[in-house]
Amino acid sequence: MMRFLLLVALAAPSLSQWVADCGQSQYPDAAGGQTWTTRTVYENGVPRIVGGVEARPNEFPWQVSLTNTGGSHFCGGVVLNTNYVITAAHCTDGRTASDILVWVARTKIFDGVDGLQFDVTVLTQNADYHPGRIDNDISLLKTATAMPSDDTVRGACSPIAGYAYPENQVTVSGWGTTSYGGLLRHLLYTNVWTMTNADCDGLRRYSQVSINMLCTAVNVPGRDACQGDSGGPLVINNSGSFQIVGLVSWGIGCATAPGVYTRVTQFIDWIAQNAV
Repeated sequence: MMRFLLLVALAAPSLSQWVADCGQSQYPDAAGGQTWTTRTVYENGVPRIVGGVEARPNEFPWQVSLTNTGGSHFCGGVVLNTNYVITAAHCTDGRTASDILVWVARTKIFDGVDGLQFDVTVLTQNADYHPGRIDNDISLLKTATAMPSDDTVRGACSPIAGYAYPENQVTVSGWGTTSYGGLLRHLLYTNVWTMTNADCDGLRRYSQVSINMLCTAVNVPGRDACQGDSGGPLVINNSGSFQIVGLVSWGIGCATAPGVYTRVTQFIDWIAQNAV
């Protein structure tokens, strides 16, 4: 069974698209509530974080919820700056800008919905996105009005250009369930490990892993290191600044195989050219 996932990246080159005070959480111990393994299950073929940790309000201020105009959450995303959100192309494929609402400063999507809502005026999907291989899986969304930049909403930092993130501790977040078959309610996160592409694409059914992808490892049998909502962030904590290394993209099976993310380092130039 194919599953769709998401990610975020690392340290920042000097590009105007990335905010100067990027990747800062109001919590000094952000993402510190769990060791780097977790269990994964599926609901109707969609991966959800199970066994994760509830995020505190605005613990990950770069986290985005994408909904349709009826308010139903369908994907995650990452704040780039006050005008742009990064997400996965498989989240936007077949949609138009007017189909999508951006929610930030959000923790709950049921039981007292919170957050700020923004319309989308421009959807830029990578022209080389290949739905069959789920390659070049990245899109940009421009909001109709500027999002705030404060403790509740803040852009993630850029990854380090050219660095492969071969065996790093990273954090993925999304609106996962706390039990199989439960409703999506509260933002959860879990901590996992990246792995090399050589180790990943050598596995059965992972031969399509390209240089545009980043894998996370299955650390313990029955546990999954690749969990989160599609298009959402995979981030690394670099001395208190969280950098986006991946976007949740795809995977195979349930808690038995690596998760695959869009490798954000491959798209730094594309972001610079299109987030204008």
